[in-house]
Amino acid sequence: MKVEKAIKRLKNILPIKSRLDEMDADSASIYLAMVNGFFELGRAPSINELGTTHSDARQIVAELGKQDMLTLDDNGEVTGCYPFTMEQRVHRIKINGNEVHAMCAMDALAPSSMFETSSEILSECAVTAEPVHIKLNNQTIQNKAQVAGVHFGINWQAASSCGSCADSLCTEMLFLKDTKTADKWLNEDADNREIFTLPEAVEFATGFFKPMMQQG
Repeated sequence: MKVEKAIKRLKNILPIKSRLDEMDADSASIYLAMVNGFFELGRAPSINELGTTHSDARQIVAELGKQDMLTLDDNGEVTGCYPFTMEQRVHRIKINGNEVHAMCAMDALAPSSMFETSSEILSECAVTAEPVHIKLNNQTIQNKAQVAGVHFGINWQAASSCGSCADSLCTEMLFLKDTKTADKWLNEDADNREIFTLPEAVEFATGFFKPMMQQG
């Protein structure tokens, strides 16, 4: 119930799946090309690459940027597509022979289940900066003993009603190295913060992101 409530709450803030379902076929195709590009190439496809199959790629990408489906640079090129980013963020994912960055801690947990494959997450505790190293195979945590105390934290108040979620809420979706650290972080602002065990966080990430890989 806790995870289901959190998924619903995040969908209200960032309705990626519902926006994707409402898009025309070309827009949805470009969005999913971005997601798959990070998995297959380790980066977002360029406008020129998209232009080989979509003559209006630049206009579509610009519109997706306005909808907070993509993050763009000053030239209109894609820099991020939830859960991935080309920015050098603290959360790194080794997947499909590539090393990519994730927007936030929860986003780092998502690709393994999205693509039903294995991944390795290299990150750090937001409080202590101690390394957090998680190995996943789909939704299964492979190194349970090593990450037994790791928690995921979210500060719901960080969500912005304007601008990109990548620059607001994502900056306060983080890993916490153990239960003691997580409880302390939570109690500093219990009205707005919420913590999850690592298995709960994997379920949260899967429930939010995996449906977007399933059209309709």
